[in-house]
Order: sequence, then C-alpha cells, then structure tokens
Amino acid sequence: MWNANDTPSPMITNCKLSKNGNIHLLDPLLYRSIVSALQYVSLTRPDIAFSVNKKLSLHVYSEFDWDSDSDDRRSTYGSCIFFGPNLVSWSSKKLPPVAQSSTEVEYNALAYTTLKLISLESLLNEL
Repeated sequence: MWNANDTPSPMITNCKLSKNGNIHLLDPLLYRSIVSALQYVSLTRPDIAFSVNKKLSLHVYSEFDWDSDSDDRRSTYGSCIFFGPNLVSWSSKKLPPVAQSSTEVEYNALAYTTLKLISLESLLNEL
C-alpha cells in the first residue's frame, strides 16, 4: 500500500440528485440496458459503486425481550442493519447477565447494536 497511487473518481461533484429526476427516456429497453450496465459496473468497480449508491444510508432496528427464557431467566435481543434497502447485518442473542428491569435490557440491547453499527460505519468509511 505504500506505493499505491490515487485515482480520480468518475463522479461529478457538483451534481444534485433528485428523487423525481428530470430526464425521461422514451425507450424502456434503453432504460433497462442502462440500469443493468450500472449494476454490472457497480459490482466490478468500487469507485463507480460509490457514485451509483450515493443516496443510500444506514437504517438500524433493535428489539429486546425481557426475561424471555423460562429456564435461565435471561433476556434476548435482536437487531438488523439495512444499507439502503439491503439487509447487511442481523443478530439475535441472549444477554449475559440476569437483568433487573426491562430498561436495563433495552440499554444493553442498544449498546450491542451500537457497537455493530460503529464497526460497520468504520468499514464503510474505509471503502
């Protein structure tokens, strides 16, 4: 990596993207071929993948169940992280200690989910 050279990205920096857009294609076959070409290129070139997926964001959901296991009285939690519409991480596990309240379980579940989110954001920043 010490001898690596940087390469400019093919993305236009002053372009403002809109949900509605302003270019209408009259030929649906042409539109499909453009989209499929972008999908192929976004799999093979990370710099173009960033440009294509610029508007994607992370969405995180977390849920807990206090005192759910009747055998050992441990609580469980579950979380899932979406990158745009795609599920990229999910987990479900028992929390280690016996919790005294549902608030304690909720804080523990949010702490575990936050740790996963921070590591995923760090990975995305590196990419």
